[in-house]
Amino acid sequence: MSHQNLWTASSDNNIALVKSLIGAGVHTPNDRDPNGYTPIHAAASYGHIDLLRYLITEAGGDVNIKDDDDETALFVAETADVAKALVEEFKIDYHHKNSDGQTAAEKIEEEDEFTEVSSYLKSLENGTAPATTSAAPAPQVRYSYENSEDMHMADGDDEYQKLQRERIERILSSDNPEAGMRELVEDAVRLQLNPESAERHVRRKL
Repeated sequence: MSHQNLWTASSDNNIALVKSLIGAGVHTPNDRDPNGYTPIHAAASYGHIDLLRYLITEAGGDVNIKDDDDETALFVAETADVAKALVEEFKIDYHHKNSDGQTAAEKIEEEDEFTEVSSYLKSLENGTAPATTSAAPAPQVRYSYENSEDMHMADGDDEYQKLQRERIERILSSDNPEAGMRELVEDAVRLQLNPESAERHVRRKL
């Protein structure tokens, strides 16, 4: 098999061939081509997250390995899903700077091509993104009540939904969004268990 098969297989998401080459000892996940490009870079660039899991988690590849420009796989991520997996699942160092002194966020923003990736990475640097993928997305919580004419939180209540969204936006832009989201869920549970006593408590936060 030729030297390039590993990189071609990684670009094509040919996991079987990649596993065969690495399992046979022909290559390792950290092998570089003449430009320092690794199968980890190739898998990230082409959006193959399952292949990244094999290369990094199973085969022991170095998620922070760099090419000849001192760039990790994060610099070649073209989708936000790949960037999130590299940061949140595989714990890549998103503060790392390449040989030009740029972080991945700065380089991708400058290229102005993959805006979702750039926005996600910039949010990390600004401290506004969740730390891990286990953080639940902002819930669109809806309630229905049978015996309270004064409560207007029923499904389809536009005013309540607007206030709820504003609260979620405040939480996500706060210094501690995880704590805010936990409190939001606790309030939802409290409303379900005892809506009348919890109403004023929740409305004050909206």
